[in-house]
Amino acid sequence: TDLIQMLLLKQSEFKVLEPKVVYSRTAESVRKDDGGVISTEDAVTYARKANADAVVVCTITSHHTDGTMNGFATLKLIDGQSGDLVMTTHEPSGLPFGYSVEQCVHAAAENATENLMEVLKEIATGKF
Repeated sequence: TDLIQMLLLKQSEFKVLEPKVVYSRTAESVRKDDGGVISTEDAVTYARKANADAVVVCTITSHHTDGTMNGFATLKLIDGQSGDLVMTTHEPSGLPFGYSVEQCVHAAAENATENLMEVLKEIATGKF
């Protein structure tokens, strides 16, 4: 998530809230069995309170078996007021060969963030 946050800040003019800040402000509503992970519902609840336009939820995973590896990033853009899903993207690293799991995960995060930025630009210009 830190990587996605960095890429969003680097490529956009949007205000991005630190996930830890969101967690600390919603901690009273997070169920104890969530293992400290903020649910989408809790994130949208906080977005409404903060008058945020959108919530970005991401999951980044890696896969490494028998000498092959890949990274995957799934991003969801959620309307901060209605809670409606605006877009989702699931991107692999796209690397023909990765030297490390970290390299594959980084490439997947960049690919997913590029898709997100395209949609955000379309929304900003009224083309979405």
